Amino acid sequence: NTADDKFGSPGVVASDAFNEFRRSTSHGLAVQVTDRASPTMINAAYNQFQFWDGRADGTFTDPLTGTVVSQARASLENQAIGPILSDVEMAHDARSWAMVADKLARSRPMALAANLPADVEAALADGSSYPTLFARAFGDGVINPVRIGQAMAAYQRTLIADQTPYDRWARGEDPNALTPNQRQGWAVFNAPQSNCNACHTAPTFAGVGPAPFHNLGLRPAAEDLGRQIVTGNPAHRGQMKVPTLRNTGLRTSFMHTGQFTTLTQVIQFYAQAPGAPVAIQDNRSPILNGINIPPQPAGQLQDFLQNALTDPRVAAETFPFDKPQMWSQRPGVRPVNVGGSLAVPGNGPTAPAIIVVDATLIGGPDTRVGLGDAPVGATATLIVGSTAPVNGVISGTSKPAKLVDADGVITERISAPAGTPEQPIYVQWLVTTSQGTGRTAAMRITPICPTGGCPSTCPADVAGANQSSTPDGVLTADDIIVFLGQYFTASPRADIAGANQAQVPDGAFTADDIIVFLGRYFGGC
Repeated sequence: NTADDKFGSPGVVASDAFNEFRRSTSHGLAVQVTDRASPTMINAAYNQFQFWDGRADGTFTDPLTGTVVSQARASLENQAIGPILSDVEMAHDARSWAMVADKLARSRPMALAANLPADVEAALADGSSYPTLFARAFGDGVINPVRIGQAMAAYQRTLIADQTPYDRWARGEDPNALTPNQRQGWAVFNAPQSNCNACHTAPTFAGVGPAPFHNLGLRPAAEDLGRQIVTGNPAHRGQMKVPTLRNTGLRTSFMHTGQFTTLTQVIQFYAQAPGAPVAIQDNRSPILNGINIPPQPAGQLQDFLQNALTDPRVAAETFPFDKPQMWSQRPGVRPVNVGGSLAVPGNGPTAPAIIVVDATLIGGPDTRVGLGDAPVGATATLIVGSTAPVNGVISGTSKPAKLVDADGVITERISAPAGTPEQPIYVQWLVTTSQGTGRTAAMRITPICPTGGCPSTCPADVAGANQSSTPDGVLTADDIIVFLGQYFTASPRADIAGANQAQVPDGAFTADDIIVFLGRYFGGC
């Protein structure tokens, strides 16, 4: 709530090269936020440049080889691969394309999603892996950044919103598609006093031509140089791409700063109405000078923008704008804070913080449970239980204690037990110093089955076809290969035995683990 705030789009909690939580300089242990609010991908196929500063142009170069794959009209491919290695948006530090390909090869497609659209569900009905899907699209199962960009761009090019009331009216299909008020709004849109069409050109209602960038004066250019970051030209300081106005009536965040939440606020800013933020004049586009929109025309203009440019298929999320429900949109299975925090004696009033931001997938990768804001030198122990806390305290199994280092951040990993999904797990950190013990809040974690069903409970079934990490109920050489891969990379999943082949993991990787696994394998399910 200060003048330099940026209302961007949410990303990930910062993580180091080992995918363990670390403290971000700007966001601490909270979810990081991008510097700019994300523009829409709908109708982005018409953009000559992608991203607000236009850094994704039409030339698509293989990031692995430096080879030019497409010399023109490939800005979507460029944009698609940008966020994947960003340590703010999607990645941990030092993530590589080899890591991305390896993860996809071992992951079940759409594993965390629910309510899949019919065509997606049909495509995955045979339990296809990502290598299989890539083979269908490209001829073989190789996964690389060029193919990832091409696949995502091909999908984005299907997202064309061209059935708005304006479109039906402009094509002559329905002379009454626009209300009289909206027709007046269209006239205001094109009038000299508003000058909207000087930047937002129909029919895309976006910036067109080789330089669709302007500085609106929303914030000092020094805080975000915009297009100048790409071109190095000081004349471009603060300039941003002119976005489409289609479906703007469905948005709750406007401008690259995300600082406006209604179209009314946007129009008031352009008109410099009383109470609107003052436009910053440094390199502000002269095309914005002289805009004058009185209250009544402003209302007509808003009606046109908000309603006449909204495609009903987008509003209703029907094909081709239908989509699955992602894990982040499923509150019933998201981690829940159930309370119980207690400050560590002698360390002030602040209780240590617990961090749980990942999905817990039965048969999937381990879930990270982080600890932050703990006193340096304290001993931290993660407790994992199956029952709700009593008086704020969890009863359960203790993970090995860890010493809090100077960063004050610890990451532990837990696995979802095989069995019935959506049976909660409770986790909590106990933090002890010489003056006593404090605790984080307890978190309730809900394990879920991946899309397509829970994996097999056969003890030796650890893989699917093509060495995917999703068990498939069949014992094959893939299971042996995957287990040995886990063993030699010291994955906790390969610690399945103790000394003398005891059936209790002991934290060590020895021949006992291999012997026990092979016993289970040849014993069958």
